[in-house]
Amino acid sequence: MEIKLGERIDNLRRKKNISVEEIAEDIGTGKRNVYDLFKRDDMLISQLMKISELLDYDFLEHYKPAVTRNKEKHKELGESYVGKRGHALNFTLHYSADEDGIEAVGRFMMHAHAMAQELDLGLS
Repeated sequence: MEIKLGERIDNLRRKKNISVEEIAEDIGTGKRNVYDLFKRDDMLISQLMKISELLDYDFLEHYKPAVTRNKEKHKELGESYVGKRGHALNFTLHYSADEDGIEAVGRFMMHAHAMAQELDLGLS
């Protein structure tokens, strides 16, 4: 039986003597939610990155999914799929509100769109 992500985190935090309170504070949640995370095999990447930093261990290296490259399946599903579930990546772009910042965002979006097309990824 494979160990769940939450169990891996719990085991490592115990070995490193890190309290549940420290993890809760680090990821901005309560102790109860941290205990719930220990029972799960998924969580927000932002939480996982903070926990990885706190525990000095890269949990993301264990998750290298097999990306579906079947173009017909992409067309049928209308988006990129990893394994059996669709995934979306959200991020925040910080920029200055002046003309240079707005122009930089335009260039960024043009490059992002071109790369998404080249890699056959959906961008919305």
